[in-house]
Amino acid sequence: MMGSVHEIKTASTPHNIIENIGLFPTPVQIITNPKGVCQKDVDFCVNAKYRKNTGNSRSIESYILDKKELKNLKSWIEQAVLTYFFEIYQPVHEVSLRITQSWINKTCVGEFNHHHTHPNSFISGVYYFKGNDDDKIYFGKNKHEPIKIPTKNPNLANATSWWLPAKQGTLILFPSSLPHWVNTVENKNTRYSLAFNTFPIGIVGDNVELTELKL
Repeated sequence: MMGSVHEIKTASTPHNIIENIGLFPTPVQIITNPKGVCQKDVDFCVNAKYRKNTGNSRSIESYILDKKELKNLKSWIEQAVLTYFFEIYQPVHEVSLRITQSWINKTCVGEFNHHHTHPNSFISGVYYFKGNDDDKIYFGKNKHEPIKIPTKNPNLANATSWWLPAKQGTLILFPSSLPHWVNTVENKNTRYSLAFNTFPIGIVGDNVELTELKL
């Protein structure tokens, strides 16, 4: 006879469980700029021209990292992206990543950044120039949940969303298909962040498996 719901709920943990394995995790990497945020970079962001976006504003220039004023920052970000790529994916063939579009997000008090992903990109990133000490970026589970079980103790195994601190001088890298957003900014400082996309260059896929792309 099956036990009642109450009996199952309060049963002790079986002793034959060796470990819980997080199969196929989503690689999100947080990197801190060892040189800190350059004030000239901050001034460049503040003085950039913006257009309205859904919930906030973004720079009119959509290849912002190609500007000479951000040359040093671009070089550091490129190295961080390649380190992430080769450590995580460890490609067999000769393939790398290049930064494609890049832009600045300006989020004032009372504004937000909508729930979105980055199409036509492989790895995306966001770098924080200026904001508030408790700024966050939220990520959502990129998977349909046919059955929703509310939990009293959210963790990386059962949560459908998770936030990370968005601190000044921090770079966060993640798969471009991973949904993310910014809740309404409630503190006094306008939040400035740089976002960018990347795309593979070289050989993607495999010739024998008929998945090869030469990019």
